[in-house]
Amino acid sequence: MAQTILIVEDDMIRAALEHCRGQMSDVGRQLSIGRSTLYRKVRDLGLDADEFKLRS
Repeated sequence: MAQTILIVEDDMIRAALEHCRGQMSDVGRQLSIGRSTLYRKVRDLGLDADEFKLRS
């Protein structure tokens, strides 16, 4: 079950990063999580928010 939560969390963060074009403050608001928590989760998932800024 813990693995399922991580998969869903990963999907939600990726979708929010794409939707908000990598703007971490907007992503945090959309997901209702603090910026420091969001930065930690993004780092733990091996993501780079800047990559989402380059997408149109």
